Amino acid sequence: MEKHKLPNGETIFCINKHEVEFLYSEIYQDKVYTSGGISLKEDSVVVDAGANIGLFTIYVLEKFPKSSVYAFEPSPETFKVLKENTKKYSSRCKIFEVGLSNKEEEAKFHFYPNFSTFSTFYPDHLSMGGDKSRMENVVDSKSAEAALVPKEEICKLVTLSSIIEKEKIKQIDLLKMDVQRAELYVLEGIKDNDWVKIKQIAFELHHIGEEETKKIDQLLSQKGYRVEKHEDKLSTKEVPIYMVYAFRK
Repeated sequence: MEKHKLPNGETIFCINKHEVEFLYSEIYQDKVYTSGGISLKEDSVVVDAGANIGLFTIYVLEKFPKSSVYAFEPSPETFKVLKENTKKYSSRCKIFEVGLSNKEEEAKFHFYPNFSTFSTFYPDHLSMGGDKSRMENVVDSKSAEAALVPKEEICKLVTLSSIIEKEKIKQIDLLKMDVQRAELYVLEGIKDNDWVKIKQIAFELHHIGEEETKKIDQLLSQKGYRVEKHEDKLSTKEVPIYMVYAFRK
């Protein structure tokens, strides 16, 4: 764990400095989770699935003074950093050392120490070179190759509905996901009566296959959402990546 000063003058803890700069540009400058029609108010309730070191959580808590965030990060090493970064917001932020999925279980998590933001429960598509090509936009090719060597961890998965019930959450103004190919599983972990509580959803949709992508589209439509997709700036023809924004009709 090391410290890094952000362009806005704030200092945070991190695992890798090059990742912080990449995440900062996505969250603070490109506003990938708060654009595309997404709107938050001063007292919004946000779920941050795939919180990593907590940069989006911090962004929400600072920008919206009465907001509250439920943040989820399954990797023990990354969770320690998330915990440090959110300490001063403990009255408005609750953190969970778990991942979200469609059932409660323990599963093998592939943690990438040199590029923690690409850590995943579902590494099947790494062989396609998709993540490597994206890493090369941040670091050089040699570093990207080294970053694809994982450390395997056993982490816990729970459903979002189990958290909604346990925490007695009445409304979620935004469900943000950066869960590295687990998008469909997170959505499948929402019970029918909880969907109406979720007003907006913003997530990075990775290359998970045409069939799985259609399932996501159909599920969101069935649950009463209008969906918009915007091609990610790092998307390629071979490995398409989109930002997806869903709004209750």
